Amino acid sequence: MENPFKKVIEEKELPAYLKEKVLDDINIIKLTLDLSELFFVNLPDSALSFFRDNPKENKKNNK
Repeated sequence: MENPFKKVIEEKELPAYLKEKVLDDINIIKLTLDLSELFFVNLPDSALSFFRDNPKENKKNNK
């Protein structure tokens, strides 16, 4: 079975502005994912690890 898209777009180059727009959209998506990971994964993990009890410190204080 042949790929029908190869018949439609055969040896045609996309315009440069369209390629640039697609790459910009992909970069915006990547940035959004990075920011959401920072605020919804890394920041809460850091806050929890900061406020979590440290067992080594508890042993020193109890002696």
